[in-house]
Amino acid sequence: MRALQHDRVALAARVRAPWWYHPVLGAIVGAFIASPAVGSTSARSTLVTFGCVGLVFLMLAYRRVTGFSVSGAAGPRSRARMLAVLAIVLLLFVASMVLAATGNEPWVVATVLAAFVAVVVGGRRFERMHGEELRGGR
Repeated sequence: MRALQHDRVALAARVRAPWWYHPVLGAIVGAFIASPAVGSTSARSTLVTFGCVGLVFLMLAYRRVTGFSVSGAAGPRSRARMLAVLAIVLLLFVASMVLAATGNEPWVVATVLAAFVAVVVGGRRFERMHGEELRGGR
């Protein structure tokens, strides 16, 4: 039993993202949130394409650093945190689309900043809960 607990603690420490992971993810999500306010269709497509490529490279970098692929939640608390961050990001994306459609593009910056903060803060809290659930065996 003691060996199993030791392995849980080691796993929780190993899957911890590097310090730069959540800010980079927040910047990529911010680019997606900003995309409705980009005037040119080709520029918007380029922004979204670079965002998708950035996500792929971020997942590959995470795997290289931790040895694991990006995974889901380990238990109910981390799952709830992950879904809450996702819901906030989706609501901010809708707000960005509404602001852009109504000619209020400058206000999209506020949705981008809010999404960045939600991803960085929420992601780090998710990671902390995820580690606790891994250590606890859930």
